[in-house]
Amino acid sequence: MQKQNDRLIRKILISYAITFIVINFADSLTMIVDGMVVSRGLGSTALAAIGLADPSFKFVSLFTGVLAAGLQSLCAQAMGSGDKERVNGIFSAGMVVTLSVTVVLVFLGFLFTGKLCLLFGAEDDPDLYHNLFQYLRGWFTGIPGYMLFFVLSPLVTLDGNKKNVAIATIVQSIVNVVGDILAVFVLDAGVYGVGFATGLSFNVSAVILMLNFVRKRSVFKPFSQRPLMKLLPKTMNIGLPMITQQVCKILAPLLINRTIIAIGGSLAMSAMSVKAGVMGFCVIIGHGIAESVGLMTQILYSEKDETSLKQTVKIALRLHLILNTVMMVLLFALAGGVSSLYFTHGTLEWIYARRAVRCLALFLLMNGCNTILIKYLHGARKMMPVHIMTLLQRMASLTVSTMVLGNLFGINGLFAAIPVSEALVLIGYVVFILVRNHKQDFWSAILMIPDGFGYNSENSFSVSISTVEEAVAVSEQIESFCIAHQVDKRQSFFSARCMEELSTNIILNGFTADDKKHHCDIRVMIDPDGVVLRLRDDCPYFNIRERYDSLAEDDIDAGVWIRMVFALAKDIRYINIFNTNTLVIRM
Repeated sequence: MQKQNDRLIRKILISYAITFIVINFADSLTMIVDGMVVSRGLGSTALAAIGLADPSFKFVSLFTGVLAAGLQSLCAQAMGSGDKERVNGIFSAGMVVTLSVTVVLVFLGFLFTGKLCLLFGAEDDPDLYHNLFQYLRGWFTGIPGYMLFFVLSPLVTLDGNKKNVAIATIVQSIVNVVGDILAVFVLDAGVYGVGFATGLSFNVSAVILMLNFVRKRSVFKPFSQRPLMKLLPKTMNIGLPMITQQVCKILAPLLINRTIIAIGGSLAMSAMSVKAGVMGFCVIIGHGIAESVGLMTQILYSEKDETSLKQTVKIALRLHLILNTVMMVLLFALAGGVSSLYFTHGTLEWIYARRAVRCLALFLLMNGCNTILIKYLHGARKMMPVHIMTLLQRMASLTVSTMVLGNLFGINGLFAAIPVSEALVLIGYVVFILVRNHKQDFWSAILMIPDGFGYNSENSFSVSISTVEEAVAVSEQIESFCIAHQVDKRQSFFSARCMEELSTNIILNGFTADDKKHHCDIRVMIDPDGVVLRLRDDCPYFNIRERYDSLAEDDIDAGVWIRMVFALAKDIRYINIFNTNTLVIRM
């Protein structure tokens, strides 16, 4: 029975990882096609103008990153405790801020477009200035959609509607690419048309995401509760690592590119450009798994589920190592073929590009491990370690490795710095944590789980079941477990019977609703206030509270088991998390 607990976590983890991988893949593919259309149809000046516009995207992303990370974390914590009112209070506050910031950014963008062109470096070239001005004016029409898309995507995913997010992302990519083609080759709309197509694609995708909230099953109901504006400082604090990440993205190339040019010249720089282009595709597996870990950690940490936290990270690391080992071997073997897409086979540029791509292959395993750890720490709200790890991974370790190895070994040292920098971050974190927390077991130390955290194997009982016979057997184990933890016999008996009735109903009704194989994850926790029961299953939507409310008062024979549970329990909360039914009962 216990092994099936891993299966449910693995199923949720893989399901959400696939969604994030699809999103990252669509985004990377769109960027490549975008560049090809513009360069072929409008020329190098237009392509350069779009490149110069990149800081405007990064600037808006500072706001979306902070809001999205903070809102997702706070909403996940509230969802973990089953507090829907708090969830919607937080959500409503987030929408107020998002819409307010959107109005300000659109106004300032259109008002200062010319000055932004000068700031971005187009002051000495009138043609470049004109192209950049037109592109910015076009894409600024999409700031509302851009803001909403990146703020709402994690919330809709948290709401269990990952399919909606995938559809919105794919539609955004299609509208963007088709719009670019029409603007350049059909409508002769030039760079303005390309920018407008980008903005339109985000506006359309944002509308698709907002359709999620009209679903009856959606936890999020916009402005159904008074906005909890007092939580905004906490939201900003949780989202601060996103600012650290964006700042590192801006500063690291400024520091590293000078070293690369000084040591290896344009040959090394061109090889690094190939590496950068290939990396966008290669890291999507590890980063998709890491995003899934971050999302699950936010819920499980709020539930104080130490066992499931450890299982989630272990499964994620195993999955990452298996998939990215295959990716590493393929990329290493095909490095020459990949380099041939950019340079003529056998030339010095091709040789350097092949070396850079092979070093990228070695980089994948360490990078995935580091990213999974960072996303876990962020989900667990270990903010200082997140800031330090982000600074080390994104800038400090890579910059120092590039300078030291480049000066020692020349161009080959520059390439070697790619995997070495990630290895230093991973080894440094593991050694520091194990030395600092040497009295804890390995996984508690690595995941920075404090002593006495929540419910552990001593004060909780966890198992997964899939048959009625297992439900009956588990109820007996629950009764014995409660009695062994000084819970009086009456409450122990009723706790066991409630769990048996609920789990049996899930198996008989929920498991048979479709042809898929399902599991019911059962957890019993003992705290000073009594016994807490939690059931989580991956069956189709079923809200026991809605079922109880629909029972006729005069029909005492209908729903006897539900009536019994509600009569015995102090509090019952239902919420749909990860597209699973989660029921928390306090006896």
